[in-house]
Amino acid sequence: IGVDYATERETWNGKKEWHSDVMIVLAVNFDENRADLISLPRDTYAKIPDIKGIYKLNASLNCGGGLYNSDGTVNPDGLEKVCESAEWMLGGIDVDYYYAVTMTSLKDLVDLCGGLDYDLEFDYHIQGRSYKKGLQHIDGQGFLDYCRVRKAENGIPAKEQGDVNRVNRQKRMLVAMFKQMKADKLITKIPEIIDTFDGDLFTNCTFGQTAALAAFAYNLDPENIGMYSMSGSSHSLFQWNFCFTDQNNRVDIIKKIYNVNAKRYGEYTLSYARYRWSDMLYGHYTELLDPLTKYVQKLIDEDDKLPEETSSPEPTDEPTEEPSESPTEKPSETPEET
Repeated sequence: IGVDYATERETWNGKKEWHSDVMIVLAVNFDENRADLISLPRDTYAKIPDIKGIYKLNASLNCGGGLYNSDGTVNPDGLEKVCESAEWMLGGIDVDYYYAVTMTSLKDLVDLCGGLDYDLEFDYHIQGRSYKKGLQHIDGQGFLDYCRVRKAENGIPAKEQGDVNRVNRQKRMLVAMFKQMKADKLITKIPEIIDTFDGDLFTNCTFGQTAALAAFAYNLDPENIGMYSMSGSSHSLFQWNFCFTDQNNRVDIIKKIYNVNAKRYGEYTLSYARYRWSDMLYGHYTELLDPLTKYVQKLIDEDDKLPEETSSPEPTDEPTEEPSESPTEKPSETPEET
């Protein structure tokens, strides 16, 4: 789990709520001596277990109470809620363990390992720092910048922009770091390295569990690391931008890695979300117009109580009949009352 917290963000004017902006499931297959990385895009239109409402997947950390408690200690409930949300994405497959880093601890971790030699695919710049295409040695700050960059304003080509391309680059960067740590024989030192980051790097794994994973990684061929992404199409809906998961791709990934037949989430497709949004708009505007509807009905009801108007005869242009010069007929007597 990569959390978008950095020390310098404590004093900036932006948000003070931190999100799980990077979520990658590590599936370890001990029988076949392989591992697979499954990216869960942060903007995914998703269900956060036991939470009512419409959320992006990266809000799962906040729905669990955030990264830190009020006293500054780490809040395990927030990180466990991210795991529960990952379980939902995987159709119920357990995700019991996590390793989480902040932007600050990621930089320090890479620097502690000596940086990374990496062949950058393009030129780009971010926050006043510029990077050139080609093979070069990057430190912790460079590693973090590469994992963050995704916008046209950073100068990267169109085909590399967006969150989906970014998470794919993040996985490639992780594999490259893994290869270099194997070459430098640092894999076996991972438990001690993590232990030195007490308070900045978070995990619910024991020292022994981390050591066991390091022992497994020591003999893992980088060619046996698979990379997948539960991506989809991005659309603006609910007055925000979401990634709507390709459900067929999602169930295919689960089948291939876990050999489990997962169900498609029909209610989390783009078409159903559009129906849901239309229904919400209908309810909203019906409620909004209700006072006006009642006022108009009141006027109609009051109008119905008024007496009907009688029509006046239309004037005509025909000449009136001349008065008769002959005497009028003598009126007849009125009959007596019966």
